[in-house]
Amino acid sequence: MKKKTVKWAAFLAILLALVLFCKWYTRPLPFRYFFPYTERLVELKTYWDVSGQAQIPPDDPRFEPLMELLESTQYRRSLRNLFLKDRFQNAEENDSFWQVKFLIEQPIPVSAGGRIRGFVCELENWFGHLRFRDLRSGDETIFVHMDDQQAFCDAVEQILKDEKASSQGEGN
Repeated sequence: MKKKTVKWAAFLAILLALVLFCKWYTRPLPFRYFFPYTERLVELKTYWDVSGQAQIPPDDPRFEPLMELLESTQYRRSLRNLFLKDRFQNAEENDSFWQVKFLIEQPIPVSAGGRIRGFVCELENWFGHLRFRDLRSGDETIFVHMDDQQAFCDAVEQILKDEKASSQGEGN
């Protein structure tokens, strides 16, 4: 009888540790966790759908609202990062695609040694699946999700496609 109790206690302890790890791993994280160099941004390069693309410098009217949206959102790492890194589900009829690349021109020292510059990170909505890609460290991909993810993706896409803001930025 005592042996059976010890086995159950061990099983429950392992289960509790697993649940606590999952809660910790998927905790909400700020944008700066994934991209700590926002104050050094020189430009955003963006793509959407099949043919849309734009370079968005800090003086473009879309830059500030896009950065405010990205920085005000809490991201949760997906547990799929631990097992199914590069697998995507099929796209559905109304799904969309967009990508934002972050450009830094001045080299920045990194903790692992060396310096970085150029396109150092991407945030991508690949037909409903959000992922950060760290281009500094061998193209590491981190899938993320959030509360009301569809509204977030739609808001980013709306900012990127805002032709009125784009044409005002070109007139400056």
